[in-house]
Amino acid sequence: MPRVPRSTLLVLAATIALAPATSPAPAAASAPAAAASAVAVAESRVVLDPSTGPVRGAPMPAADASGDRYNAGLAGSAVGQLFGTEDGQDGACTATVVASKSGSVLATAGHCVFLDGQWAQDLEFVPGRDRRRAPYGRWKVDSVAVDQRWAKGQDWSHDVAFLRLAPQEGKSIAAVTGAQGISFSLPANTPPVTLLGYPGEEPFDGTTLRRCSAPAAATDDPAGARSWGMACEMTAGFSGGPVLTDLDPTSGAGYVIGVGSHYRLASNDRWSARLNDDALALYRSMDNP
Repeated sequence: MPRVPRSTLLVLAATIALAPATSPAPAAASAPAAAASAVAVAESRVVLDPSTGPVRGAPMPAADASGDRYNAGLAGSAVGQLFGTEDGQDGACTATVVASKSGSVLATAGHCVFLDGQWAQDLEFVPGRDRRRAPYGRWKVDSVAVDQRWAKGQDWSHDVAFLRLAPQEGKSIAAVTGAQGISFSLPANTPPVTLLGYPGEEPFDGTTLRRCSAPAAATDDPAGARSWGMACEMTAGFSGGPVLTDLDPTSGAGYVIGVGSHYRLASNDRWSARLNDDALALYRSMDNP
């Protein structure tokens, strides 16, 4: 789990030493069943629907950079906080249960699990965290996959990771929380987007899910990466959070097309790594039913 380099202009969007950095207590809860269906759309595009079914006719999101609290439906169960340690320091990112054959796959940012030659340790996912509540329990990470271009060259275009979670009591994570849809290799246009995350620095405290939205994603990342961009006030901790398109604000279901990655100091621009064909290969390596 990365340290956040405050002295640099371009910074990672993870956070460490959350205040409070305490672990929420688990509690029993029910959640939608996971039965994701895969839809092949052109040879270079793969789309899997959310566990709640295909999303059609979602309204265009208004521009909202405030980071308001949001935990409707599937967003409130399939998105959660990813905890880990690096050099003995606690840290936190955001991660999402995404549709898969195994029901065990999470999407997050590459730097949330691997940075400066080091793997984060003791990774644990808390889906649906809401203040001190962990309504769907705590889940151990079994395996992690990152792109070599991130691991060796910190290429922001490939700041993506997929994780596999160990089952609990014979159930996959998606069977308990449901799963967001996921879409790879979308055209490089400007889709409507919503970013979800657990920002952990003031004025936020890292204990509630927040959102920003834009009717059209920006693509002019000053880091030179192939990213989705938007105005958003969320602070460090939104790293790995899902960038969703076609999000139904009532059901909380949509399609993940990127993950929160980085931002620039003195700016409210937030940039997210796109899910492309390379990300698809990583995803498939973790989806072992």
